Amino acid sequence: DLFFEKLPQAFRQKFTQEILSRTSPADVMRLSLVSKSFRASANSDVVWDTFIPPDHRRLALQRNKTFDSSKRLFWYLCCTTEVIFLFFLFVTMI
Repeated sequence: DLFFEKLPQAFRQKFTQEILSRTSPADVMRLSLVSKSFRASANSDVVWDTFIPPDHRRLALQRNKTFDSSKRLFWYLCCTTEVIFLFFLFVTMI
């Protein structure tokens, strides 16, 4: 067996969550296909919370939207035109 597999499950999951949170959302989705362990970590709120700026979470709450995971909130925010419009305004102001 590999050394990594001999480590406690909780440590391995925390370790993979830390790695995934330092990548991009696209990388997380790709890496979730590697193994069951990576898939579990990739579905973790710990990972997806790193991709959601605090002000965007507030915006979703103001719209009375609730989500059962940070991953679903992230994808909702990616698909709403309002967020894209706000981003466009921000970029054009620079």
